[in-house]
Amino acid sequence: MALHKLNLLNKVDESEDVLYKAQQLVEAQQNRFGKVFTGRLIPLLKENNVNLLFNEPIPASIADRVSDYFYSQVLAFLQPIDLVGGKKQFFPENNRLYFLVNLGLDKKKERSVILNIPSNQLPRFFSVNEGGKQYIIFLDDIVRYNLDKIFKTEEIKGCYSFKITRDAELELKDDYDGDVQEQIEKQLLKRDLGLATRFLHQPGIPLRILHLVEDKLGVLGSSVVEGGFYHNLKDLMGLPVGIPSLKYTKWPPLANRQISADRIYI
Repeated sequence: MALHKLNLLNKVDESEDVLYKAQQLVEAQQNRFGKVFTGRLIPLLKENNVNLLFNEPIPASIADRVSDYFYSQVLAFLQPIDLVGGKKQFFPENNRLYFLVNLGLDKKKERSVILNIPSNQLPRFFSVNEGGKQYIIFLDDIVRYNLDKIFKTEEIKGCYSFKITRDAELELKDDYDGDVQEQIEKQLLKRDLGLATRFLHQPGIPLRILHLVEDKLGVLGSSVVEGGFYHNLKDLMGLPVGIPSLKYTKWPPLANRQISADRIYI
């Protein structure tokens, strides 16, 4: 019995060691990405008159057009949800972007509001040309820049971005007699309703508010991780830069002589 317990403890230690090594590796990759992105790519874009505003204030020269875009396109998609005392229970969607806005009602009272960043309805980036330069603004910053238009009578004490990743494991039955494709489709639909496995948030959230969010959103059992100012940076693949010289030359597909175009492969 003692030997069995010792083996179990060794397995736990090994799994924790693997998890720690994985976290170290991911952190190193993220740091490298940050250095390349902010230290090389953004400056190279500026050399070509493309200004990607990354954690920067919106220039006064384009502020009016950004506000116009907010009123005409963005505002209709915003849905503030009171974290405490709201009329409906909030369920954050898998990998969607949100703000946690901390508001001051007076010197003693405050409230926390969840505000969606509607990147699933609108492009993640808004582009403006001014003075021979292109400015690209994150949708996140357009919402953040206009928070005072949404919460007109309250003091905005803080605004923090976050997202939740949910369990994406598929449960497929080996002895399933029906349509396998239909089974997979149903399981894929369930993934967005799975348990929260990671709560990724911008640093700086006051601890009392962070604990409140964890409790209200049901992420107490998930991994709470500090991230950057922006999330879902995979959206950079759709950066609206239309300069041909900055794009890779397309590689033409190579024909495989061993594969016949007239033959059907299953």
